[in-house]
Amino acid sequence: MGIFPVADIPLNPNGKVDRSALPAARMPRNVWNDFVGPSTDLQRQLAEIWSEALEIEPIGITDDFFELGGHSLLAAELLAALENRFKVAMSARTLFLNPTIEALAEEVSRRLDSAAAEAGQG
Repeated sequence: MGIFPVADIPLNPNGKVDRSALPAARMPRNVWNDFVGPSTDLQRQLAEIWSEALEIEPIGITDDFFELGGHSLLAAELLAALENRFKVAMSARTLFLNPTIEALAEEVSRRLDSAAAEAGQG
């Protein structure tokens, strides 16, 4: 985590810092590539999920999950959030092979299309 300036430090009745009342802070992105914002609804949803998991914003569609500080535990959290949001199960290998929002959005879209086609056949 980093240092974030706040206007006022909230105190509890005992005069100590009330950590639960501090605003939620997000780290700024710190990667080598230029920011490329989401252009589709799916990309925006993925960026939101990544931002929540990594506690970083903004997150661009060409930012690498692992270069942003992602690791196996965060990957598991991210994959669970994706399955919850899109009802599509993905393995950690999928994230390793598609470590950007741009690539992952294509994979999620492919799986959603495939699931819709299968539902239409049954």
